[in-house]
Amino acid sequence: MNAIRYPVLAGLLLAGSSLGVQQAGETVTKQGTITEDLYLAGGTVEVRANVQGDVFAAGGTIVIEQLVTGDVLAVGGDVTVTADVMDDVRVVGGSVALGGSIDGDAIAAGGTVRLRPDATVGGHAWLGGGEVDVAGRISTHLRAGGGKITISGSIDGDVELMAGEIEVLPTARIAGTLTYRSRQEARIDPAAQITGGITRLPIEERSVAGAIAARLLFIAATGVLGVVLILLFPGFSLGTIRRLAADPWKSLGLGAGVLVGGPLVAILAMVTIVGLALGCTLVVVYGLALVSGYLAGALYAGDATLKLLGRAQTTSVGTAIAALYAGLVLISVLALIPFVGGVVQLAVLLFGLGAVALTASRAWKAWRAGGAAA
Repeated sequence: MNAIRYPVLAGLLLAGSSLGVQQAGETVTKQGTITEDLYLAGGTVEVRANVQGDVFAAGGTIVIEQLVTGDVLAVGGDVTVTADVMDDVRVVGGSVALGGSIDGDAIAAGGTVRLRPDATVGGHAWLGGGEVDVAGRISTHLRAGGGKITISGSIDGDVELMAGEIEVLPTARIAGTLTYRSRQEARIDPAAQITGGITRLPIEERSVAGAIAARLLFIAATGVLGVVLILLFPGFSLGTIRRLAADPWKSLGLGAGVLVGGPLVAILAMVTIVGLALGCTLVVVYGLALVSGYLAGALYAGDATLKLLGRAQTTSVGTAIAALYAGLVLISVLALIPFVGGVVQLAVLLFGLGAVALTASRAWKAWRAGGAAA
């Protein structure tokens, strides 16, 4: 395992075997039978094993098959879970597909979220994304929101939806009540069976002026902090842009690993008196890393936007500040989109957090190499 490029997962591994199996790399594949929890990160993560425990995965492409007796938590670009999961599934990704049998709850958010026809959810389902397709079976209730929601499967309880566009296909079976909020009337095929009736609720209007003022305040406050960091660490700030452009999926995987693993490492350090001070320090560092990661993600988003507009490459403090504000404005606009905005902001944090960690690890290696040479 590359302990320098994936420091949080390395720390978990070094903390003791009671934490299960940890691995990180370009491509991570697990097969056979695993009797411990799994903590994996990489460009491609494939779990084709029977896992007698929980699975935590982060990466560009994630595939989880076979059997998982515990929970599944996955964050990635393209996430597919077809394993039979005996507890809950929580997934965030650009594209999410759920299949197999999920005994507990299913929580998924992404650009596209699909509950496949072969999927069954024993508990509740909370789904959100730009496009949400519910073709499987849910044994209790469904809560979903997004740009477009399509239902063709079976739900044994109530359904609550909020979306710009809602379509219920003829194969849909809803044992409870369908309640929805949408600016458009839902398209419901006459052959669809909805036992509890249909209720359309009005859209709760927000004050436009209040929303704009809140966003402007956020941009101003966050921008000032970002400018301070750029002025204090110009080389590091520009380095995160280059690192994220060079290794986007590594940044995503590592960012998810830091987000999930950081608190775990701090807690492990705190359980001993010797590590109490270290644990408290790690909590502070973790908070600073989250802020720096979000700003780094915004900086890269702004840099990419300015390049699309034909502006010069970000190579100086001045252009970096301009890119930062451009990114914050772009993210703030996208954040106004229900559900999708939350996914965008999470992606910005994960990509930026990973880029900060990668840049910091390279700076550390360069400093050590320089010290050794001296």
